[in-house]
Amino acid sequence: MIEISKENYYTPEVYKEEVMRDRNRNEKGRFEPIHGMAKTRFHNIWIGIKNRCLNSNVKAYSKYGGKGIKICDEWLDFIGFKNDMYDLYLEHCKEYGEKDTSLDRIDNEGDYCKSNCKWSTCKEQALNRSNNVKLLIDGKYISVNEVVQRYNLTHSALYHRLNRGWSIERIISTPMRKRRGGNVTK
Repeated sequence: MIEISKENYYTPEVYKEEVMRDRNRNEKGRFEPIHGMAKTRFHNIWIGIKNRCLNSNVKAYSKYGGKGIKICDEWLDFIGFKNDMYDLYLEHCKEYGEKDTSLDRIDNEGDYCKSNCKWSTCKEQALNRSNNVKLLIDGKYISVNEVVQRYNLTHSALYHRLNRGWSIERIISTPMRKRRGGNVTK
């Protein structure tokens, strides 16, 4: 058996072996995937994870596998990923729709594994990007967008207060003032 690793992940032999491992013959002698999910969005999410972490030819590899982010051993096989995440995926899709369901790592520096992944909306995932500016509030790092929403501020007010040297406590506890024309000020 050929071992799947970063060096030989998408050689033709490895690809064929992986595809054949996930397939069996139906009553007509044609190959069919064992899991029956080869062209689903859920399966494509798993393929994307593997590509980002294992395939150095993929553009996003430098932000994932190139930074040392790995996939847990159980998720190297699709069935392991499905066993851990499919029911949660279906629940999230039911509430938010399949198009607005995305796999999100809780800790952006952590690996892809059940304890570090959750299903999020695209908006939630955008708040968890590693290049977002985050503020430390009550011992937890929170993105600027989340601070603005949670404490009823505008982006400009938040940045204005930060630039004036206000403490985080003062920024979030000071309400926005209303101007005479109804506009909110810093």
